[in-house]
Amino acid sequence: MKASFVVEAEPFTLQTGGSISMGSDGSGQMDAHQLEEKMTQTAQKLWQKAIEQINLVLEAHKYYGFTHFQYSDPSIEVILGQMQMVELVLSLLKQSEQFTNDPERMIVLLNCEMSVTQIKVINTALKTGNEEAYRDCIQKLSTQRQY
Repeated sequence: MKASFVVEAEPFTLQTGGSISMGSDGSGQMDAHQLEEKMTQTAQKLWQKAIEQINLVLEAHKYYGFTHFQYSDPSIEVILGQMQMVELVLSLLKQSEQFTNDPERMIVLLNCEMSVTQIKVINTALKTGNEEAYRDCIQKLSTQRQY
């Protein structure tokens, strides 16, 4: 299996067995240290994308609350769409030994994954009128570390 994706115009190729190579042709023209630095930068960029979406949800909550959240711009569906792109990249990165063997990177990936889940629950809570679940997720996102 081979899957390719781009994070901030940086092409990656995920090989069967969980290794990642970088470069437009997947040739991995980097030494181990450069690859480690790129992996850390990728995790940080992914987390920044998640934080941007979290902040949009929290801002919409501040201005509209549960009752009028549907008037937010961007909508929860747009925010969720962005988080689903984060989730797709996460699923690929979690298959990579370069990420799973580094506890700090895994923490970032798992925090991203939890944030995606919280926003999915918020979306469902809004659609079903479950204000308690909505408030619980807002509280969790509000206390999420933004490092």
